[in-house]
Amino acid sequence: MPSTSRYAIFASLITGMAIAAWRTNRFKLALPNVKQNTLHLVAGVFMGLGASLAMGGNDSQLLLALPAFSPAGFVAVSSMLVGIWVGLLIRERYLIKDYKVNIQ
Repeated sequence: MPSTSRYAIFASLITGMAIAAWRTNRFKLALPNVKQNTLHLVAGVFMGLGASLAMGGNDSQLLLALPAFSPAGFVAVSSMLVGIWVGLLIRERYLIKDYKVNIQ
């Protein structure tokens, strides 16, 4: 169980983000989109499966396995890159045609 100070830090971060968004007039309430939420859920499940099969996430593979010239690390990173490419291709062609991210 996390300590009380971790909960306080998390609450402070959320409060600070909310205040900053409110003061800069960038706060916008977005209603949930079932199709988009389902896509994110499926993607998260695949990411979790991939991280458990690769014995760690992308940081472990990039910072530990590749510098050690591990064949398993090369396969894992290559698979991650192919998975990202395929996921973006599927999303672009079949799932969400009007999904755009506005970064200011």
